[in-house]
Amino acid sequence: MFMTPVIALAAQQEDGAQPGASISAMHAILLYVGYPIALFLGITAVVLLATTSRKKSSGSLTQID
Repeated sequence: MFMTPVIALAAQQEDGAQPGASISAMHAILLYVGYPIALFLGITAVVLLATTSRKKSSGSLTQID
């Protein structure tokens, strides 16, 4: 009952609208799932490498005697 008007409104396009070419399901999954995961893992690797490569210093600010 409520879905019929929603479907009818979704099928209408604005005047002058030019929809682009559709993308495949694999491309959509890669675009919306694969790339964000790869970006997250890349940033995580850079941060981990930047923080673990520091040399241990024996400064007085890092130790409490």
